[in-house]
Amino acid sequence: MRLRIPHFILAIGIIRNRKMDRAYGARVVQVEPRFAEDAPLGYPTDGSSTGGQLATVPKAPWYNAVTEEIRNAIVGGGLTPDKNTLDQLNQSIEARLTRLEKKIDEALKGVSDRVDKFETFPPGFIIYTGCFINNPNWLLCDGRAVSRSTYASLFRAIGTTWGGGNGSTTFNIPYLLDRVLWGSNWGVGQYIDSGAPPIWGTIGDFNAFDNDTGMVAGAFWRTWTRHNQGSRSGSDDDHWRVDFDASRCSPVYGRTNHIQPPASRVPVYIHI
Repeated sequence: MRLRIPHFILAIGIIRNRKMDRAYGARVVQVEPRFAEDAPLGYPTDGSSTGGQLATVPKAPWYNAVTEEIRNAIVGGGLTPDKNTLDQLNQSIEARLTRLEKKIDEALKGVSDRVDKFETFPPGFIIYTGCFINNPNWLLCDGRAVSRSTYASLFRAIGTTWGGGNGSTTFNIPYLLDRVLWGSNWGVGQYIDSGAPPIWGTIGDFNAFDNDTGMVAGAFWRTWTRHNQGSRSGSDDDHWRVDFDASRCSPVYGRTNHIQPPASRVPVYIHI
């Protein structure tokens, strides 16, 4: 009576006995066995109890196929097959997973870098933040001159709007320290100095007899108004008025038509 051994038990025996390399112990050849072109396809069987159907018996090509599949998986994981090492298939799987994890991390970082640099904010985008940030994609708006080639995308976006640098290889980023932004649809890149509305006034009409308006100074000055004949002095005299203009004391007054609003200091950055 022929002993019938289930095919999966045979497979386990092959894997255990060959120890992850082409080692079968005895009766081996140096030519790789191949299945014949007309080898039948189907599923293994344990045979019938009456002997009408014989049990499936794996042949040399089948042993070789199982061996090479596992061996190739080990080699593919970067390991050298060893006939006395029994966990090489597991090592190979772990090595592949480690490499795959590294590739995924690199791919995600690449995507993240592209999103940060190109998709989230366009070059020239300006933001206020509540803290200083350390990110190569953002430059503090301190007016520095930077390379036109290194920051090519930013240069294409803003050009020399905020300054031409050295005129050939550099350009300036905005200088927004100690400044507030003023929304506008023209004159982008212009810097507006601080200022206040003009303050002025006039005081009456005075007779200049006895130099009664001669002592004026600071924001005050005299303006001639008219000439009289036959004044109380019995001779001709002039009349003057006293004018007032705060800009005579400080050029801040009259420079603009607005006053600096309350403000708070925060870092300002531009995206490259």
